[in-house]
Amino acid sequence: MRHIYLINKGENRSSQYGIGTYIREIVRCVSDCEGLRLTWVWLETKVNEFTVEQAESGRVRILKFPVAGTGRFQEEKRLSRNIAYMLTLHTDARECNIFHFNHQNNMYLVDEIRRLLPACKMVTTIHYLDWCFGLKGNTERFHSILNRKGESSSFEKNVYTIFKFEQKFFEKMDVVFCLSRYIRKVLVEDYRLPVDKLILVYNGIRDEYRQLNEREWLDKRLFYGFTRSQKILLFVGRLDEGKGVEFLIEAFRRILNRMPEAHLLIAGDGDYDTCLKASADIWSRITYTGKVGKETLYDFYRIADIGVMPSFLEQCSYVAIEMMMHGLPIVGTDSTGLSEMLLPECRVGFIKDWGEEYVIDTEALSNKILELLNDQVKRQLVGKIYRDRFHEKYIYATMMDRIKKCYENL
Repeated sequence: MRHIYLINKGENRSSQYGIGTYIREIVRCVSDCEGLRLTWVWLETKVNEFTVEQAESGRVRILKFPVAGTGRFQEEKRLSRNIAYMLTLHTDARECNIFHFNHQNNMYLVDEIRRLLPACKMVTTIHYLDWCFGLKGNTERFHSILNRKGESSSFEKNVYTIFKFEQKFFEKMDVVFCLSRYIRKVLVEDYRLPVDKLILVYNGIRDEYRQLNEREWLDKRLFYGFTRSQKILLFVGRLDEGKGVEFLIEAFRRILNRMPEAHLLIAGDGDYDTCLKASADIWSRITYTGKVGKETLYDFYRIADIGVMPSFLEQCSYVAIEMMMHGLPIVGTDSTGLSEMLLPECRVGFIKDWGEEYVIDTEALSNKILELLNDQVKRQLVGKIYRDRFHEKYIYATMMDRIKKCYENL
């Protein structure tokens, strides 16, 4: 019997977005599999003490650990020892125990579990690389920092330290799940990991697409305050620097000069102040909805004309997958993992701003969007291609088959 211990930070921000979706899909699949048992380990939750719960289905055990400590080095090591000890009390040595990590900052916990359970197996899924946030996915600058070993500035030293920490963490794993070819390439060429340890598994979701007829489509638009004639551009995601929303607003301002009936619909929470300041002169042309539920979000996919993803960094975006599932044409950037998801004719690149900094080419972005907005036949064709791509690469069954096979082979 293989027993999966799925480890995640239970109630942090990432659990509400892509990592949370990924975790929930694995829980749903593994809990229904014969020959696999599942314990869902929640770290840093709001409980007052360690608790053991059972999911409603009765097939998933949940271990919750409270938030504790200040993040200091010695205290973190002590907490890791305590967590590892509690985990050993809830393991069975007769089983093949597999610990599946979803964050790279669990290094000390990995070491303590290995010490107490030397026969266990360890896997991790790379949802992000920490250096990508500070560098906004700028791989060229990352390579420059590696060549200099981070000696140019305190910022570069921090990036290099993060890189070395992640490298050690990945080396301790038996298997590393990569969500994109980009990440696999970086891990082989920069982190020097053996290729046979790396398994490419794209994210996947169940197909919940339902096409609206003309009357339903118009009713949905009217319900949300949009008209038949408006051209809706849809952005979904966090409002932060890495998602490129400020550049989207600038591109949208260009679009309005040539297509006044365009409207930008932004669904997500985050840094509203920056976005509102950047769009002060066109507030009436932009709708900020905040974070919305799945039903409303899927309505947005159905009534939008184009999805826009001006991101600096992505791995295997669930937003892009959901847009593909709905047959929505997507225009985005040529960044990290996003470049292999989007069609070449629907991607824009970056231009150097100053030094080693890159910015999004907003003129090219606006032109790509307008090209699709002005051609309904092309929009429909591109949407169909994306939907076909969803079935080829990003379907739930394919994702879970690959992960289950990996578990079974450990």
